[in-house]
Amino acid sequence: MNEFQNNKNDIIEEIQPQGAPVKHWRTVQLSINGLVQKVRYNESTITGLFRPFLQRLTTLQQQKGRRILVFLAAPPAVGKSTLALFLEKLSRGTTGLTPIQAIGLDGFHYHNDYLQSHSIQKNGQSIPLYQIKGAPETFDVIHFLDKISHITNEDIRWPVYDRMRHDVVEDVQRIHRPIILLEGNWLLLRHPDWQRARSYADYTLFLSAHPNDLKTRLINRKMQGGLSYEAAAAFYQKSDSENVMRVLQQSVPADETWIMGHDGDYHTEADIQRRKNVSIMDDSDFPLATILRGLTETPTGEEHPPTWQEGYVEGLTAARMAILRQLYLTGSLSSKELCEKFQLKPEELKEIVKPAEPKK
Repeated sequence: MNEFQNNKNDIIEEIQPQGAPVKHWRTVQLSINGLVQKVRYNESTITGLFRPFLQRLTTLQQQKGRRILVFLAAPPAVGKSTLALFLEKLSRGTTGLTPIQAIGLDGFHYHNDYLQSHSIQKNGQSIPLYQIKGAPETFDVIHFLDKISHITNEDIRWPVYDRMRHDVVEDVQRIHRPIILLEGNWLLLRHPDWQRARSYADYTLFLSAHPNDLKTRLINRKMQGGLSYEAAAAFYQKSDSENVMRVLQQSVPADETWIMGHDGDYHTEADIQRRKNVSIMDDSDFPLATILRGLTETPTGEEHPPTWQEGYVEGLTAARMAILRQLYLTGSLSSKELCEKFQLKPEELKEIVKPAEPKK
């Protein structure tokens, strides 16, 4: 039996924008860094994107007749580690797919003693490497190149990053499956050493996302770890923001690119063009500033005044409903998130987002 057959207890159905397909979310338990965590994926994305991707890798491996290496590169907070593990689980539980093995780049951080004793020059200042841990300069690329030069023809041992010790442990994971899926931030970095690594990959996948979504996810991650919002936001500005933009702006094109939407679902670039309910926009103040600007403009060809000119109470109510409707229609927040953040009942949200009746 396929372990990914529908289980109605695992599926959450959410309200969708008018005309868009209803999303069924599957919750899956994965062991991540030794901790069991629940993650969710859209059922149609599993069947329409993940499985075909794994089938292409299966075909590629069979054509080459040897172990293949696949790079999965992405900025922080796109969910690359959990996705890699889920794809591994999916490949092992689906008939006809060659099993993959998910591994990570983090085992190639320099050891802590090296990070504490070395520094780099940046903006005229000497910066200790431990202060920028996670940046590409804190990885031992030479060691990484040596490992991947053997990965397709030998059952080598792979280093891992121990989240309890916050340090690298060498030669822990045994490489043994026909398809190796390697995830990491810097795998496609436009730099000579990292481009040498790229030459060893048989196929590459890049996960992208809007920077504002990544900022929100990274701040929330730090808050879940116990930081206040102010401390989490400060850490983002000091460390995470630069890494996010370096990955997004300085990675070379991959063989295939997926984009994470506001709700955490993945889409291909072609999907984005077809499905306008998922917005990937450049406005740094999106979505709220864009929505508010729209509220102050009278649509061309219409005679009614903008929302702010209505009566005080009526205007505020109308503005609130318009903002909620646009947050929902653009995919910025799911129906569940809207209900939680704005203390709405599901039936109230349905009333807010339902299409307006045509004027007689």
